[in-house]
Amino acid sequence: MNNKPFAALGQHHNFIRSYSGIIFFVFVSLLLGYAIFSMSATVTTTLDQVDAPNGGTGTIFDQRTIDDVKKLQVSTDQSGGQVSLPANRPNPLVE
Repeated sequence: MNNKPFAALGQHHNFIRSYSGIIFFVFVSLLLGYAIFSMSATVTTTLDQVDAPNGGTGTIFDQRTIDDVKKLQVSTDQSGGQVSLPANRPNPLVE
């Protein structure tokens, strides 16, 4: 049994053994570059989708909704700023 890790590679054994550190560095650098590129592409795509809203966001109102909004009345505060709680409930704002 041969204990050399690169013996199965035959004639390329000396090349890989001599340049294993460089091959590892290039491989890790390529993986890091791919990771940065894919993350950048994902962020750019996501930001483009957020900046350009589509028509299906619920901003289109039908005529019935417009009429209901026009019928709403603004209520005026007649109590002078005092909140009247029911008699059987304590005021939660009092310490």
